[in-house]
Amino acid sequence: MPALTFNQLPREMRDMIWAAAAAAQYQHIADGLSKFSTKPGAAERLRQAFVGYESLPEGVEKQPLRLCVNDNGERVRLLMNEFQTLVNRVPIATVCLESRLQAIDFCRSRVDIVDLHYTIDPSDRGDEIINRLLQPTTVVVTNTYNPYEPWDAPSEFDSAEHFVAKIDRLFGSNVEHVVLNRSFYSFTALERIYWPHVGCTRDREKMDGIYIDEPSHDKFDIFMTPDRRIHAKEELFGAEKNVKFNLQTICHHLLKFYEIWDACKKKQKLLSLRTIQLQLYTYNMGDILPTQVKAVIKDGVLWANWHDCQIGDYTDFISEHL
Repeated sequence: MPALTFNQLPREMRDMIWAAAAAAQYQHIADGLSKFSTKPGAAERLRQAFVGYESLPEGVEKQPLRLCVNDNGERVRLLMNEFQTLVNRVPIATVCLESRLQAIDFCRSRVDIVDLHYTIDPSDRGDEIINRLLQPTTVVVTNTYNPYEPWDAPSEFDSAEHFVAKIDRLFGSNVEHVVLNRSFYSFTALERIYWPHVGCTRDREKMDGIYIDEPSHDKFDIFMTPDRRIHAKEELFGAEKNVKFNLQTICHHLLKFYEIWDACKKKQKLLSLRTIQLQLYTYNMGDILPTQVKAVIKDGVLWANWHDCQIGDYTDFISEHL
């Protein structure tokens, strides 16, 4: 009996061979790269994807691969796809369709985080996105900071529903973590950083909290219930003025997080979402002040820990321009 050629092998066997080759080639590339950053920008993002984010030395900032898309109101178009660049670096990705699919699958298994730059532009630049791009578990949504943009310029998302719909459209329903990476002027309104408030958010401009009397409750754990009420230990509510002001600022961000979770339930999208995080950088008199708020979704309740939050600068709750 003559030996079978490669093309005569069953498809399942060919896929196994291609998959093993993709893994070996990917690792070979990773082994040849420096363990430390050598170049800025896209080269460093590709290096980190190959060597693995878990292998980054302590103190090295994680830099996810970037996807830049443009929405003209009718179609969403792809402007830059560094994940595709990653795939193209694996040699078997250029052999045939079968091998490329296996290279894509392996690269997807290695990339669990992506940095999305989403813009609204009436132009037709880029190729229309027909299928979902990839399915990471973490999506970082980064706005493009423009210091010459007017104060009352609209945000890139019209609402939480718009935000959820676009994330689901591009990445599917398996997203577990969303990070909003934003850069704005100091005292930019919350509506500008996210999107215009819904009624129940606007009604909570002056937060009135509920004391937690349970002795075993960690005094640094705070949570917000579906009625948009914040629950915290009396020690936080009764602390000095700046702590109370920081608590109110955290609560304002949790209100916007709740809009995202409400949109997920309403649209039945991104139901795997577990954490929502804000990384906000405000520009104030030449300084860049970082703010971080992180919330975990448990049984419809948003939980935050005081130690996971940092208020570097304050934002206006409502914009006079909106």
